[in-house]
Amino acid sequence: MPLRAWVVMVVAAATAAALGILAGHEPWAGHAVLVVGRGHGLNTGDVPVLVSWAAVLGWARHAWHLTEPAPLRLRNDADRSTWG
Repeated sequence: MPLRAWVVMVVAAATAAALGILAGHEPWAGHAVLVVGRGHGLNTGDVPVLVSWAAVLGWARHAWHLTEPAPLRLRNDADRSTWG
């Protein structure tokens, strides 16, 4: 399987896991750092999840560019030899 397919799958899984953890109201969520509404906001327990997700995105960007195809070099008339 190509590397880019793995990158897409890993990012999708990490995003789904992060959203599942962020949407829950677990006891380890901690105190509210940013309150958006009643019972909603950013808790101290959400910070490591967001940092981990950002690390996965950073890895994904790096891995995506590892397989970047070489740029096309178009040959124009000025490159042609007069002898050819």
